[in-house]
Amino acid sequence: MAEQTRRRTVFTSKKAALAILPFLPLLYLVALIARYGVDVPFADEFTFAPLLEKAHAGTLTVADLFAQHNEHRYFFTRLLFIGLAFAFQGNLRAEMFFSVFLALLAGANLWWLLRKTAISTSAQTLLLCLFSLLLFSPVQAENWIWGFQFPLFFCNFLFTCGLVAAFSGLNPGKKFALCGAIALIASFSFGGGVLLWVLTFPLGLLIHREITWKTMTAWLVAWGAVAAATMALYFFHYVKPPYHPHIAASRNPVDYFLYVTTFLGAHLSRAARSEPIFQAALVGTVLLVLWSVAVAYAFRHRQDFELRRRILPWVALGSYAILNAVLAAAARIGFGVSQALDSRYTSFSLYLGGATAALIVILKHEVYSRTASRRFEGAIVRLETILLTAFAVLTLTAFSWGRSFMIESQGTRLWGKGALLFSNVMETGEIHDRYLMANAPEARAYANTLDKIGLLHPSMLRTAEIAQLKTKQHPDLGFVDFITTAGSSCSVVGWAILPGTSTRAHCVILSYEDPARGAVAFRVADEIHNRPDVAAVLKKPAAEASGWTCHFDRSILPAGDIVVSAWAMDANHAILYQLGTPKLLH
Repeated sequence: MAEQTRRRTVFTSKKAALAILPFLPLLYLVALIARYGVDVPFADEFTFAPLLEKAHAGTLTVADLFAQHNEHRYFFTRLLFIGLAFAFQGNLRAEMFFSVFLALLAGANLWWLLRKTAISTSAQTLLLCLFSLLLFSPVQAENWIWGFQFPLFFCNFLFTCGLVAAFSGLNPGKKFALCGAIALIASFSFGGGVLLWVLTFPLGLLIHREITWKTMTAWLVAWGAVAAATMALYFFHYVKPPYHPHIAASRNPVDYFLYVTTFLGAHLSRAARSEPIFQAALVGTVLLVLWSVAVAYAFRHRQDFELRRRILPWVALGSYAILNAVLAAAARIGFGVSQALDSRYTSFSLYLGGATAALIVILKHEVYSRTASRRFEGAIVRLETILLTAFAVLTLTAFSWGRSFMIESQGTRLWGKGALLFSNVMETGEIHDRYLMANAPEARAYANTLDKIGLLHPSMLRTAEIAQLKTKQHPDLGFVDFITTAGSSCSVVGWAILPGTSTRAHCVILSYEDPARGAVAFRVADEIHNRPDVAAVLKKPAAEASGWTCHFDRSILPAGDIVVSAWAMDANHAILYQLGTPKLLH
């Protein structure tokens, strides 16, 4: 009896562990975003300020929602942007977590497909864990910490919804209506949504063995007509973005092969243009070969209805990643092959990794069932071991790179945020242009628009006088080390941390003493560098990145001897902490 109880306990514990395991990557990702996500507009996010202003004033029109953004028609996602902005008072971290929620919903749809197509519970559990590692991988860092990118996750979610509808037990008429509605919403939510017209309902028809070719042709003609009408509306008054390269700009076929394979392998690599493409291109090539072999095998046995039913969803999923890669190659090859390594593309390419894994598991069972002897079993086991080991190593690399990207981005965006908040009272354009990837005059205007309708936190600063700003006293947060001059060029060097965290100040502000106004802010430090000496003295490794330098022309300050002070800024709360050892500038 005691032995049975022990076995039941062990069995229950194993089941609980397996149930929790797929959620670990999700929890890790949520923790990363909570720690490193920054509530500040970035790049294209600034351009949505006029739309939000119109929504606030009640003057928003259908034309505003339908308006082109780059190559996209963000009609439905603009509605989501507006809803999230006002529901969370403009906190852009809400959009980041919404992206995670959409990825979770896409994962739920894939789990449904696994339950419908995978052979055994153990295979379903293994694949679910692999999908979780892919779906919530930090390698998608650029998308995770840029709330503006949630349309990509919305498009992926809609695509998986389309697969669920297409490969469900619904009759063709209901599938047509449901898939059509999903594809329509996807097309006007993100550019890649047009792929749903190819990969959902048409493939879903192939699992209806009762349908004749004549009936299937009629359904496909009707589907094509709806798709054509949607595309005609999509391209109504469409204008090619002037700063994008020409379509198919390269004449070298090798460039396209490298771009596509790099795109497809970036989710298991270090996803930055500055990295070599070799690893990503190799991974992408291997995945493409494995997926193609699986599809060729399935096509060879296409008369096997049961095999076709299990295989087609994963063929569609892999095709989604591949077609996205082909579209990107055609539109972006003019930027160079290394552009395929952009982190934002990994949210599409990861679906090839997931589809390939599912196809391998399904076809392994299929091969075993068709072969009387298991003479290939040893070779298949060795291949599986190699692939799983490679996946584990590459996933670790991708996770590590993604986390590092988030940490680095947090530092630069906070510095840009501090500069942006001061942009009304001093010239900070060069800094927030560099760190927030936004045109300086436009960014300042858009930020003021958001501030006016209560969607920017904290508010833009309206004075340079330190006495009228939030300040707090805290000892030993940093020092002004020295000032150097060369003609009219001045440089101030020092280090700064924030209280409680020992991490680098979000940004550093310089002030000069005015006899009538007191301390007046005049410049934001424009260079960040490491200070291992500070970390060693404080015995706090986090303080290593605390170094800063500020360059300015002497002519921007009053003539004569003046006292220059520095302030560590908490950009999330617009609080300034004065640093020690102010210096005299002659």
